Amino acid sequence: MNSLYNIIRNIFFGVFMYYAASYYGIIGTVIVSIALAVFADLIFYSYRLKVLGYFDVNLWKSIFGLWLIIIPVGLLAGWGLSTAIAHFVPAHLYFLRLVINSGLFTIFFLAFVLSIDSGLRQMAQQLLGKYGPRFFSKKVAA
Repeated sequence: MNSLYNIIRNIFFGVFMYYAASYYGIIGTVIVSIALAVFADLIFYSYRLKVLGYFDVNLWKSIFGLWLIIIPVGLLAGWGLSTAIAHFVPAHLYFLRLVINSGLFTIFFLAFVLSIDSGLRQMAQQLLGKYGPRFFSKKVAA
């Protein structure tokens, strides 16, 4: 079943990729790759988990409930950051704009996801508690 799915998926992927690359370039290929991975793979493998009996509906509802909040806020924050950076950084400094925008968005996104998702926040606290002191403590020479 998975082999047949992969054959059919890659045939569609090849056809869509050809048109996306020829008409829209790199942006088109990225959009086709993301769309196919999100829609086709997520739907197919969710269906396979449901058939096999491993699909936990409550877990999926809690995950999608969180991401229905995170994705729009992230898109809005990304737009706001890029607009603000366009006003403060000169237009000819492309790389600096990219670094500042991506750095600020990464910090915002990590802080936002950790503030909303309590399970992920607890996992991060456990990892920092387990590995944190080794990396963050000063070693005193004896």
